[in-house]
Amino acid sequence: WAPDAPGCALSAPNATTVVANEPSALAYDAAKDAWRQALDCTVANYGIGGCGFLAGAAKTNDIVGQVNRALASKMPYDAYILWASTNDINKYSVDEQNAAIERVVLHLRAKAPQAKVVFFGSLPLPLRPKSNEKLGRFADGQRQTCAKLGVPYLDLFNKSGITAENAAPLTCPDKTHLKAEGYAKIKDLQVEFLRKNLGK
Repeated sequence: WAPDAPGCALSAPNATTVVANEPSALAYDAAKDAWRQALDCTVANYGIGGCGFLAGAAKTNDIVGQVNRALASKMPYDAYILWASTNDINKYSVDEQNAAIERVVLHLRAKAPQAKVVFFGSLPLPLRPKSNEKLGRFADGQRQTCAKLGVPYLDLFNKSGITAENAAPLTCPDKTHLKAEGYAKIKDLQVEFLRKNLGK
């Protein structure tokens, strides 16, 4: 699940399903298609643009609200991907983010105890150096919280391979969201992680 835009659900022929949010609506189909083809899954979407683990809470659009909409769908989801965005870094602290991550993981485990929960960390912002420095501290918090909770964590901030040198052609003009080419760059990393942790 990523709190920045569309959520997605992946459903395999054996009924394995993953629910996720993802940080960019603009090129999201590239990510969904990569997961669908590699894991033989169907993808559904629950995320809302501009929201986060905390951002959007006033309109119940934060991550708990997004999770609750997925739970209300009555689909037998077998796994949930939480994919962190960048929306919380402007108004909230790392500690507030970490508490929100813990809250939603525990909520999922209580409401869907049969489902697996995995976490994609925030992607870097190499074209926005000041924001990227701050985001690195949030990514560290994500990693530490996932370790505390026993949630498998994919460190996209450090391992995506997206750097100041190569980011321009991979990134939208807002210098934040990825283009389809950016998602193509990270798809193998994501698919390998999902296969390992979801038993696909």
